Amino acid sequence: MGQSNALPDFLLHVGYYKTATTFLQSEIFTDRLGVLSLGKPTSERWPSLLVQQATTQPEGAFDVESWSAQVRRATADWAATHDGSPCKLVFSHESLTAPEAYAGDDPTLLPQRLRAVFGEAAQVLITIREQSALVESLYLHDSKPSRATSMEQWLRDNEADVAGLDYAQRFESFEAVFGADNVFVLPQELLKANDTSAAARLAMLLNLDEKDVLTRLRAARPRNTRRSRRELVFNRMRARVAPNTPLGLLLPSPVRKTVRRFVRGGAPAADVMSGSVRARIRNRFRHSNAALARKTALPLGFLGYSM
Repeated sequence: MGQSNALPDFLLHVGYYKTATTFLQSEIFTDRLGVLSLGKPTSERWPSLLVQQATTQPEGAFDVESWSAQVRRATADWAATHDGSPCKLVFSHESLTAPEAYAGDDPTLLPQRLRAVFGEAAQVLITIREQSALVESLYLHDSKPSRATSMEQWLRDNEADVAGLDYAQRFESFEAVFGADNVFVLPQELLKANDTSAAARLAMLLNLDEKDVLTRLRAARPRNTRRSRRELVFNRMRARVAPNTPLGLLLPSPVRKTVRRFVRGGAPAADVMSGSVRARIRNRFRHSNAALARKTALPLGFLGYSM
């Protein structure tokens, strides 16, 4: 795709989950700014199917030619209904940093497949977040009635996901295939600490006017809705007593609505991660973060990453 003279080259946004990805997909990778996003958000099924096959199929089974043709059709369809070409073509999907995609003998297999489908001139954007904060966010996201558990149990159950937060390793997997000059990292914290710097980075990657991106960032800042302490406790109780029973079968409608309003109200859940667990996670990734900071010249220490 990157070799086409008619369309711009691709930016591949590969995640991580809970790093302002939904915000970027809905507010920045948008037709309003002249960007064509073929990945999330979309109602079409093929982008998710592409990601599924690219991340799970064994070597030799992935059909590069078929998927390249699909991408070309999608970009041609967009061009047929718009005046001129988009500023940038984007393919965005958080599952492209899923740990199982890098668990085999060759951690560059997925980057190789993406390069074959989207073209040699494609660039890569990896969005990250300080690891202990990201683990806490993932834990709260998973704390639903059917599977709410303690933080320590969640860490044991999701060790592969936690290990996958070695950002330097993930960067190196893409660097080996796309080249260091074509792989970029955007810390979520930069969107809050220095939106001017974040806007400049995004504008450069998307061929957009920096002022337009900054205006969009400030008009629609990313917001995270944190579970309340009441909801966390309630979900843990339900996980023990009736994990797979819908609340509607346990309570009549008026009572159910009252209970939901109550448990979702109150103060947000705080201190769900103990100081010792947080310190353990931060210590686990400090060498990785230091290596990434050296490679990218990002002020990760200033942004709160362990070094």
